[in-house]
Amino acid sequence: TDPESAKALFSPIAIPEEFMEETGVSVVWCIEKESDDLYWIATVFGLIKAVYTDEQWQFSRYFGASRLRTIFIDQNKNMWLGGYHALMVVPYSSRGTMKSLTVDLNSGKPDAISDDVITSFLLDSRDNLWIGTENGGINKLIGSYSDLDFSVDLADQAGFQVYAASSREHMLNNEEINVLYEHTDGN
Repeated sequence: TDPESAKALFSPIAIPEEFMEETGVSVVWCIEKESDDLYWIATVFGLIKAVYTDEQWQFSRYFGASRLRTIFIDQNKNMWLGGYHALMVVPYSSRGTMKSLTVDLNSGKPDAISDDVITSFLLDSRDNLWIGTENGGINKLIGSYSDLDFSVDLADQAGFQVYAASSREHMLNNEEINVLYEHTDGN
């Protein structure tokens, strides 16, 4: 591929300056494509919805106080948002209001997520939800992802098993998990 011709495929898109005024920085951690004209952007100044209409981008901002690092949208368009002291789930049915459900983070409960900084999500081919953290290893949802009821808060129904470097049985060499991928054999 000719690098010069590839440049035409990409063009810079400026996020509105007023979104960044509270933090003074413009860090983008993750971009999740929902459709050809709808993208979600995780930033240190919240969640940005970018919609392409009439040959221009329209932006909306949600959860402005949240410093977000990652986004996962499942096959039913339920949106998981993770970041610094944040793990929120916005069911597709709540997109109009952006009302989010909560999940326990580092609460001391034995089945809570092991850290309060969420870095990555993976829904594997066996219907297991995995969540990577900055300092707590990997967390696996106990039970099947498809059994979650998104009409009620998740704090009472979602428990997690922790896989951490501090536990030699799990063979992790670090507690910081920035990206999760499934191996081609399903493991």
